[in-house]
This record gives sequence, C-alpha cells and structure tokens, in this order.
Amino acid sequence: MDTLKVSGYYGDYKTVNTPYGGVHGYLEEIVIPEMVDGKLVTEFKLAELNNITDLTSPWLEIGSITIPKSVETIDLDVVILGNERIIKPEVIYCYSDSAAQKYAIDNNIPYELLDENDDPTPGDLDGDGNLTYMDVSKLIDAVNMEVPVTDELMAAADLDHSGTIDYLDLSLLIDMINNT
Repeated sequence: MDTLKVSGYYGDYKTVNTPYGGVHGYLEEIVIPEMVDGKLVTEFKLAELNNITDLTSPWLEIGSITIPKSVETIDLDVVILGNERIIKPEVIYCYSDSAAQKYAIDNNIPYELLDENDDPTPGDLDGDGNLTYMDVSKLIDAVNMEVPVTDELMAAADLDHSGTIDYLDLSLLIDMINNT
C-alpha cells in the first residue's frame, strides 16, 4: 500500500495584534485529507507545513485540526524563535479508536468524534467498508447516468472534489483499489 506523509500548507494563518504588542499567529483550521494523489495519508507533522516556522510570534495558536482515521503518526512539535514547543489546538476533530483520539487524550486536548456514518469512505460506493471492483461497477453506472446520483453517492464517488462524478473519479478509484 502506498502511503503519504502530509507536508504542505492547507490554508492561511492570520496575524492579529496582541495586548502585548507584536503579532500573534493564529491558524483557524487545519484539515488533513485522507487521500492525496490516490495515496493514503498516514503521518502528520506540524513542523513540516510550509510557512509554519516563518511565524515570528511564540504565541502560535490553532483553532482546530481535523485528522482522518488513516493518520497513525501525529507530531505537533514546532520550533519558533529557537524554542521547541507542542502546539495544542483548541479542538481535534477525529474518529473513535484512532491515533488522533489517543493523541488528544494523552495530551489533554479537547476532541470531538466525527460520525463515520455521515462521512463515507471515499470510493466505498456500496458501503461495505472496503474498496473493491463492486464499487467500480457502481461508479460506472453513476458516470453513465444509469442510476440516480444521491447526496450519499456523490459524497463517496466525487473523489477529485470537482462537484461532478466523471471518468477522472473512476480512474482515481481504480488507482486507490490497486494501491491497497
């Protein structure tokens, strides 16, 4: 199975004035994707996000981090102004029995569990929890407009997040199955 370490910045941070002068780095939200380029994301290191160490404030804060179940390794250590510290978000959105939930508990970080029923596994069109060629068959039917496209089907089948179900989604699904 191909896996991918997340690096690269998924959003902007905003700077605000602090009562003590200077700027205060605040990242409102970080959302870690489950899949990138057809590869499962298994590791997240805050220090490797682009521009994170460019902050000149030792008061970096994060509103929330959403971590998929696929992430097994989490590292929120970062060095700012020569000081290493663990950045604790206000909340971690995660799944039950995941590495993210364990990380939140071990580090006394508030967390909220995501309802897995409302967040289908990308590509799992038949809802059995596995990516198989049965899902490919269902996606072909959807692409050829042989079945109605429900919200649930769209959520699981729109793998490139384009807002439509097409042959690119089909290609991505086949890649995902071949990489597992």
